[in-house]
Amino acid sequence: MVMAVQQTHAGQQPFEGKETSTQASRLRILYHRARKTTGFTNSTRFSFWLVLSGLWVPFILSAMRHYNYDTSFRNAHIFTGDWYYFRQGIYRVAMRTHLATVLPAGLFAIFQFLPVTQRKYKTFHKVNGYIVSALLIFGNVPAIIMAPVSFGGTASLKVAVGVLAVGTSFGTYKGITTIRRLQLDEHRAWMLRTWGWGKSY
Repeated sequence: MVMAVQQTHAGQQPFEGKETSTQASRLRILYHRARKTTGFTNSTRFSFWLVLSGLWVPFILSAMRHYNYDTSFRNAHIFTGDWYYFRQGIYRVAMRTHLATVLPAGLFAIFQFLPVTQRKYKTFHKVNGYIVSALLIFGNVPAIIMAPVSFGGTASLKVAVGVLAVGTSFGTYKGITTIRRLQLDEHRAWMLRTWGWGKSY
């Protein structure tokens, strides 16, 4: 009886190994198909984009629940004391403006780094790039306004917000000026820097 059970298990091992190998092959095929569809020719760059997008998109979609300002945003910030400032006046306008600009900018910026949009959908890449850049710069203004009261308004926070706002605005400006001069490598470098800084928040 024991020998029969052992033989049965022994007979199942090759089948289980084959099934695992088949699943791995399907994942590899799916990975390479997605890489080719998005236009990446380098697996490392595609993996890098995939990881960053996989982290960034859920964060943005989760933050968009704060568009329901007087409930979701209030409940998230009432215990930190921030709601005292953000419930009315200029800080309320600043926060709502900030949410309305930087979240869509961050979401649509993901498409800017797809090679397929850069090569095949150039008009979309250009228009979307200007929209995203405008939203980012416009969203920096309320961020600076809110810095004195956000998360306690500490000196370190004010410096961090100021550096990020100036850095991303300057990087966006350089990205626009370099593409107008057809300096593609410099444009790509400045856009990567800009959104690297922006997403560090």
